[in-house]
Amino acid sequence: MHNEFDFCFDNWIGKEDWERWMHLVRGSLTGMTAEESAFLLSILGWIETALTHTGVMVVESNCK
Repeated sequence: MHNEFDFCFDNWIGKEDWERWMHLVRGSLTGMTAEESAFLLSILGWIETALTHTGVMVVESNCK
């Protein structure tokens, strides 16, 4: 696990960090448009489903 996001390499993000991020996103949905909320809710649903199968997800990056 990394202490900060690496813009030039893969980022291994654990379930607890995803859960904290999801909590923050849910807390900000009320200030968004219906379209923005729907988009983020679809991402939250995907992440929740993925986390039932794994404890870590990798976010790939590159410096280009």
